[in-house]
Amino acid sequence: MGVVTDWAIIDTAVRPMRMYMARPEGGTAGPGVLVVHDAFGVTDHLQEMCRRFAEEGLVALAPELYHGFATRAVSYDDPAAADALHEQLSESQLMDDLFAALRFLGARGEVRSGLCGVVGYGAGSRNAWMLATRNSDVLALVTYGGALAPDGPSAPVRDSANLVAPVLLFFGEGDKAISTAEIEQLQETLTNAGADHDIVTYPGAGDGFFCDAQPDRYDADAASDAWTRTVDFIYERLEG
Repeated sequence: MGVVTDWAIIDTAVRPMRMYMARPEGGTAGPGVLVVHDAFGVTDHLQEMCRRFAEEGLVALAPELYHGFATRAVSYDDPAAADALHEQLSESQLMDDLFAALRFLGARGEVRSGLCGVVGYGAGSRNAWMLATRNSDVLALVTYGGALAPDGPSAPVRDSANLVAPVLLFFGEGDKAISTAEIEQLQETLTNAGADHDIVTYPGAGDGFFCDAQPDRYDADAASDAWTRTVDFIYERLEG
């Protein structure tokens, strides 16, 4: 399937925000996917992920959440700089930006019936989770890694009762952001909240297992399986 890409721009309370969009060629209507970047920003790898979604018939949109900073993306060779940049994001600005991006995506003519899911990677998983617990227009949520466990009063999983969207979560067994015990806590919290969810943990994989731009972390088998599950989940939950 052919893919069309471009950068869309919307106004925010801070300044205009660019968003990378990939969609099937020919204006074919399909579900929308809001892609929430990890701590490194809208990198070449993240843009590639958007194009892969479009090749599957989905309309993918990745907002540049670092639009208020001089640095918009960080090399995968410098995770400390990426973490420092991500920590500068305020929760209120994040939510304003993600709400605006989701509205934009749902209003696109290529997005069938305005149906949208959200996929978050790494640090973006937490941001995607917060969006899904605060915006009922999120109809499917997929996260890859991230510190989601109930480790404090501000942990996003504590708002699980507010989830409307079904959730699919992926973790590497060696993910430094969340322990096996915390994943078990996460499972229990979601079950007790009555949330529709599935958690997949890959033995031998770590954080960033999905990112082939980080060869020391990439796990081809886990990434391939997670990709298939993600696409199937989005179609099943958004189109029935």
